[in-house]
Amino acid sequence: PLLTVDACVGCGGDAIQAARAGARVIAIDIDPAKVAMARHNARIYGVTDKIEFVVGDFASLAPRLRADACYLSPPWGGPGYTKDRVFRLGSLKLAHTACTDRDIDGLRLFDLARSCAPLVAYYLPASVGDDELARLGGCERVQLVWAWSKPGKAKPRATLALYGRRGVSGEVHSREESIEMK
Repeated sequence: PLLTVDACVGCGGDAIQAARAGARVIAIDIDPAKVAMARHNARIYGVTDKIEFVVGDFASLAPRLRADACYLSPPWGGPGYTKDRVFRLGSLKLAHTACTDRDIDGLRLFDLARSCAPLVAYYLPASVGDDELARLGGCERVQLVWAWSKPGKAKPRATLALYGRRGVSGEVHSREESIEMK
């Protein structure tokens, strides 16, 4: 099965869905209360045997992790993120940790994810700049999936940017696809 790291597990929804789809998951969060909540939720869905929960700092753990994929869904900074027309990855800040004396921004978080897995899925506000997403991918093509919170809503709520090699051709194809968030 696919081994996936969920770097900011929060209450565990994404890790649980990955486990339900057959992946083995390493679910990490620096907040012990969030990890306890994620563990509780995984128990409800019957997937605790597929998820290893870790209270820890992804930035300090990443150099020692090896996985098939890494999923990033970091906190976007509270409701203030909607005030900017374009969301910048540099504005995303995870509090500094034991491994560094500075905050980790969204660009550094991606680099850490890439250091432990060839496939990275990055869940971000829909207003994230296309130039930022392209810069993360370097010479790779990026697959984008937009998510709407309500059917018929004019603007998508979020973007899921997928980086890495997929499929037989070994290439990620750019395409636009929309999914409805519940």
